[in-house]
Amino acid sequence: MKRNRRNSLSALFLLVVAVFVGGCSQETPEILTNGTLRLSIGHVAQKVESRATPSQLGKPLAEMFNLKIQRSGSQTCCYDGKFVEELSVNVGTYDITAYYGENVILGKDAPYYEGVATALIEEGVSTSVSIPCRVANALVSVSFGRNEEERARFDKFYANYGLMVRIANHSLAITNEDKGASIYFPAGSSPTLVFFGTLRENGEVVSCEMTSDAIPEVFAAADHAIITLTLPDPESA
Repeated sequence: MKRNRRNSLSALFLLVVAVFVGGCSQETPEILTNGTLRLSIGHVAQKVESRATPSQLGKPLAEMFNLKIQRSGSQTCCYDGKFVEELSVNVGTYDITAYYGENVILGKDAPYYEGVATALIEEGVSTSVSIPCRVANALVSVSFGRNEEERARFDKFYANYGLMVRIANHSLAITNEDKGASIYFPAGSSPTLVFFGTLRENGEVVSCEMTSDAIPEVFAAADHAIITLTLPDPESA
């Protein structure tokens, strides 16, 4: 690993864990008349403090969600499609999943929402179910410096720089050009975080893996790691 001997790079990590309120086979729909299922999307929890996180990207509307409805204990769907407010279904117990977005391996500004609920349908009864949804993947964002002076120091010493997020053979970076972005990945992942940059002085490319006990070994749903990097000025040492 190459490192700049003149400049000393230190990393200060702050982990913020925020709780956001982050397949089955489908057969030809039956004509169902025994009960009515009325559906709504409950409050979509989201609370984070960075641009390109769910609170900044906006709360998805109910009609943007998809639904999977299947009998409990069965893999056969009675509905798999766009969100609807009302369905006629046979008497029985149903597992309902609502989701929005794609749970990608790595994606920039790509929250994935999911919620589950169970409904008991009785003959001739209209059953209302609100499906509470939340961000179901995890994310990393980065701040290059704690203030304007520190941020200017990165631009002084590096022609370009960023934080690389790696999972297995996949990688995606937040660079100085899009430093307000966040990178999302599935819950249960263990990403590797690497700072990289090109020195203005000689064009040398340097990199350094970011490690900290504050970063979870395995990210849970809605975990949000905010990485804050500081770069001391060697000229003031």
